[in-house]
Amino acid sequence: MKKILITYATKAGSTQEIAEYIGTRFDHNPLLAPDVLEIHDVTNLQQYDCIIIGSPIRVGAWLPAAKDFVLENFHTLKTRPTAYFTVCNTLKEDTPENRSIVKDYLTPIHDILEPTDDAMFAGRIDKSKLNAFERLMIWFVRAQEGDFREWDKVNTWIDHLATDVLLLPQPT
Repeated sequence: MKKILITYATKAGSTQEIAEYIGTRFDHNPLLAPDVLEIHDVTNLQQYDCIIIGSPIRVGAWLPAAKDFVLENFHTLKTRPTAYFTVCNTLKEDTPENRSIVKDYLTPIHDILEPTDDAMFAGRIDKSKLNAFERLMIWFVRAQEGDFREWDKVNTWIDHLATDVLLLPQPT
């Protein structure tokens, strides 16, 4: 059995929901033992065979807590499969141009540790979960409120992780 950590930083809950969803999908596999923890609650990485780290993009970067987690745990992370997932509403329209923009946002985190695998997903904008400054920024960039997550893309990535990163047998 492979022990998997799915950890995340979040501001408004969208990244947390994706992390929990990944954990639920992995929990249905008898070969995996997933733990889903908020990044500040992780105390011991040594027990995990694989680590998945998620963060939203805010102001063109991963949240500081997620970046700090990679910096502080670099030596452990580089010894085992480590995957990133990024949630960014620039991907509300999943075009090559928008994917390129988000990839540029990820350069600083990839410069710290190149992941075994990574994925980028659109998120959800719920103004009721944002502070006044964040609501102003949403208004300024004319972002639409709504849930733009494409769960089929999340599922495809989860399946890819299971078979290509964790090397589990493909379901028959």
